[in-house]
Amino acid sequence: MNARVKDLFNETQKLNAEERAELLDLLLLSTPTVATLETERAWTEETKRRLAALDRGEVQTQPWHEVRKELQARWK
Repeated sequence: MNARVKDLFNETQKLNAEERAELLDLLLLSTPTVATLETERAWTEETKRRLAALDRGEVQTQPWHEVRKELQARWK
């Protein structure tokens, strides 16, 4: 990790969990991605696998607001 990135990371540690999550969202949205055909196929297969498990009742969904609340509690 270069010094500039390390300095920026250290600065982010001064943010609270919500601010870090917001920064992460901004960074991810600003990062260009190049998906390969293989990556796209892998995600398609994973999506199909997860949907089939959901259809079979093997997993249950959880509302986003609950998931977010749990994640925020872990970051505090």
